[in-house]
Amino acid sequence: MVRVKWVYPKERPDEPGGVQGFVEGKSIILFKGRADSLTEEHERAHIILRHHGSKKISAQRYIRDEIEAFLYTYKRMKKPRRLITDLRGIIVSLDEVWEISYKDGVELVTREFRRVKGIPLVWKSDLSRIKAELS
Repeated sequence: MVRVKWVYPKERPDEPGGVQGFVEGKSIILFKGRADSLTEEHERAHIILRHHGSKKISAQRYIRDEIEAFLYTYKRMKKPRRLITDLRGIIVSLDEVWEISYKDGVELVTREFRRVKGIPLVWKSDLSRIKAELS
């Protein structure tokens, strides 16, 4: 059984600012004021997909795991929605954890979108919007 724990961001200052939740052992940690039920399902997807949740993964693996979890969650919930906030969270985490610039982070996410089949058109539109904001 997976335990869900809600915490305030100030209780976990070691986590990047864009993080809404994460898996820690067999628990899902969600940030009050940032996470919602969709975030909880996304974190459950990481467990189901057997993503290891270690901070010692490569940036590319992090992006791949996030995209896979988003796809799994949205297909399961049958509620595809805009991903712009989540994409920004990935890009902020790339900057804060791996010291990858926003521009390079967007490029890495773009490459992953090209690699993965089934990316909703609206997500590609969201990524294009972020690219435009950086120009």
